[in-house]
Amino acid sequence: MAIQLGDDAHYVHSTARLFGWQVDWQPRGLLFLRRGEWVARVYFAPGGGFVRSTVHGDAHEARELGLSDVIRLLEREGFAIRPSA
Repeated sequence: MAIQLGDDAHYVHSTARLFGWQVDWQPRGLLFLRRGEWVARVYFAPGGGFVRSTVHGDAHEARELGLSDVIRLLEREGFAIRPSA
């Protein structure tokens, strides 16, 4: 079954994959991301709009981040993967 992604969900999903995060979609619009010690749970509305996120890792307590902060975290803690030819 294909997952229908709204703009926010597509952006977070694509950025996470591009920067080497493990991406796992859970029921009810939860995107579970993992990279090293970092774990992010990003929640989306049924239409794919960003609702909220909770992240923790690298000796930090769990905290909520907005959409732009989630993207910055994915880019900062990941590494860009070159597309295969």
